[in-house]
Amino acid sequence: MTLVLDVDGKRIENPSLEKIAEAFRSIPREESKWLSPPISLLTLRRSEGNSLTTSGLPTEGWIGFSLEENHVAQFTADSPTLDEVTVISIFQRYATGDDTWKAGYRWETMADSWDNIIPRLCKILLLAGIVIGVFWAVVKAWFHFN
Repeated sequence: MTLVLDVDGKRIENPSLEKIAEAFRSIPREESKWLSPPISLLTLRRSEGNSLTTSGLPTEGWIGFSLEENHVAQFTADSPTLDEVTVISIFQRYATGDDTWKAGYRWETMADSWDNIIPRLCKILLLAGIVIGVFWAVVKAWFHFN
């Protein structure tokens, strides 16, 4: 098994457990008065179609996981923002083939996500249409009486 760790586009082949931790710690943390650091993206690939990805800021936390197993993409559905120590540990466990950490999260496939999003999107669009209609009626009435 050839592991590949991608840290914001920088590729590290066959990283040791310590290299995985170092990669997380090497992400820039400084903020300027005007700009915050960009969101980082880290992916650890076990093989083609099998990878673990997270994104976030080291100073503010990591935003769940995306997991691809045998070309089927899943993501953590209700994951809180995670601290760096937790994410490093999970990436290290994933690198060794230990998948027991997955039981601590609720997973959805991308297809499940679309099944949930479409009804919500219809409700949002319907509500937006009602709000725009009411707004338009108020504007017309305002100009009609003034």
